[in-house]
Amino acid sequence: MRVKIYTDGAARGNPDGPGGYGTVLEYTDTKGMLHTKELSQGYQKTTNNRMELLAGALEEAFGKDKVLLFGRHTGLHLLLRLPEGPGEQEMISSAFSEGVKVKGLSEYYMTHPERCADNSVILGYASLRDQDIPALAEALKRAWGN
Repeated sequence: MRVKIYTDGAARGNPDGPGGYGTVLEYTDTKGMLHTKELSQGYQKTTNNRMELLAGALEEAFGKDKVLLFGRHTGLHLLLRLPEGPGEQEMISSAFSEGVKVKGLSEYYMTHPERCADNSVILGYASLRDQDIPALAEALKRAWGN
C-alpha cells in the first residue's frame, strides 16, 4: 500500500504567535477505492524555530557526527537515528526512564517493518517549550549514552 501525504504548516509572530498545520493522507485500496484522512491542529503560541532549536541541542549533546536527523522541515517531528546506538525498543524504554516519550519508526511502517533501521525513533516537538529543549537533549543523552 502506498500512502500519499500532503502537509504544510506556518507560524506568525515568531516565537510566540499563532500557528498550526494541516495534513491530508490518501491511499487507494486494492478495490480502487480512495481513502482520505485529514489532520490539523492550531496553536495559540508556537514557533517554526522550535525544530532548529531541537536539532541544534541534539547535535550538541550527541555530536553532529553521531546523530542523524531527518525531516528537519516537516513541521512536527524529527526522525533521529543513532548509527552506533541501541536498538529501537531500548531507545524507547531508556528515553521513557528519563521522562521522555519517543515513538519507534517501525510502528509507522505499514508493510515491511524489517526495512526500518533498528536504531531510529521519532521525536515530536510541536508542544515543546523552547526553554525545555536543552534539558530534553541532555535527558536523551543520558538515556542513550552516546
